[in-house]
Amino acid sequence: MLRTALLCLILVVSLSSSTSIIKKSLKRRQADSQHCEAITGFDCKCNFYRVTCTIDHELPSPIHIVDHEKQKYQSVELVIQAPRDIHVNDQTFEPVKELYKSDGDNLEFRIKFEKFTALHLSSPSIFNRVFPDSLPANARKHLALEIYNPEVAQQDNPNLFQNLNAESLELYALYPFHGTFQELFKDANIKFLRLSGGDIRSDVSQPFSGNVARLELAKQASALSVQNFPVYPAHELTINAFYITDFNNEHPPNYGNLGELRVHSPSRIPANAFRQFPNIHTLSVQSDQGIDPHAFDGLTHLEKLTIKDGEPNLDLFNNLPNLKEFEASIEKLDANTQCKLIEKLANGQVAIQAVPNGRECTCVSAYLDTAAGRLPCSPQGCEHSACAAIKNNYNAETSTFNPPPQIRRSDGSDALRQREPRVYSVPFQVAQQDQQKLQNAVPPPQPEQPDEDQRRPDGDNQGPDAPYDPQGKLDIHRER
Repeated sequence: MLRTALLCLILVVSLSSSTSIIKKSLKRRQADSQHCEAITGFDCKCNFYRVTCTIDHELPSPIHIVDHEKQKYQSVELVIQAPRDIHVNDQTFEPVKELYKSDGDNLEFRIKFEKFTALHLSSPSIFNRVFPDSLPANARKHLALEIYNPEVAQQDNPNLFQNLNAESLELYALYPFHGTFQELFKDANIKFLRLSGGDIRSDVSQPFSGNVARLELAKQASALSVQNFPVYPAHELTINAFYITDFNNEHPPNYGNLGELRVHSPSRIPANAFRQFPNIHTLSVQSDQGIDPHAFDGLTHLEKLTIKDGEPNLDLFNNLPNLKEFEASIEKLDANTQCKLIEKLANGQVAIQAVPNGRECTCVSAYLDTAAGRLPCSPQGCEHSACAAIKNNYNAETSTFNPPPQIRRSDGSDALRQREPRVYSVPFQVAQQDQQKLQNAVPPPQPEQPDEDQRRPDGDNQGPDAPYDPQGKLDIHRER
């Protein structure tokens, strides 16, 4: 029960922290929603942008769309919460495409399963059919699948997302899917894939014909290890790890495609915590008990650092020679520390960002917004600021700030602006050395225990060093 509760907590945290378009529309979908008749047998609420429909009884297959609600929405959400066996095939949700605007350029489909006694996702490519066949060439398709019953595992097709073509797909589940990553996403083309909660096995011996540009893994794990975060065939990998306490695992997932690491730890983050990841370019850390001043030593390629809690020690800049972006809770810092950070920004050394936290309008926040290209608030008295970087860059006549000089990342892009995503046209091939890391970390299979009639005469069928493991807790695949 504790593990289930923690996994559910992970889902809540990861859902709230996601910055995808699906998450950004949360407030919009709740605003001005009214009861409507959109899908026969469902309880629906609609607004100008989204229709959300819930069913708590038998799921029809296929579902039926009411005529007067067709071609009206850009977002569709289905909540299936019937306490019974649910069967879904490739035709069940196909009529959903009738709800979308024919000229929509940013469409999303979210579906949530909960309370079921059994869930059968029986056909491959079930979710390939939910969008209109003829969309504008620039249309973007976003999907999210959430499965919230940790007590009953679903029965899913190993090729569930085969041939899926989408801007983004977000999966939330508390147990692994039956197919391997290579089978699930065979021939798929996905720009952003987020896996949260349960595991998806990766079999690097299988060929992979899909094209996944960016993959984010979000899960609870005690250690940053290959066992917890196996290698996947994606061009760019982000690890989002919760409750990490072991920073010195002998099998770190420092893969060639790992570019970003996000870590939350209930413990103090120790010195040299990330020395096994010297090539990552982005790091975000959050700790309940503080961060050692030398936690980031050795990260010579790091370009962006985010510290979500606590007051950062500015000496860390001396140990990060390529740092171009720094994000922290600026309002928690004293005036002197704030000024030192602003000076680094004004001098074109490091792009400083503030972690959003309902900030009040200050000269510092207005300058940061100006630097990032956002519309700043209008603070008073900045021409009299004790911070020289604020005072010297403020125009009292126009009540505006002079923007800082450009700050270039290693790829030439401006660190004061969001990095443009790269486009990949071919599948990613896992490097041999990364395959070897996974193979080295997984121990060989243990011999089966002898049957009752094969026990030794003394009745002891375990060796002197065999651990007592009545519930299989030492099974490495179960722990992942």
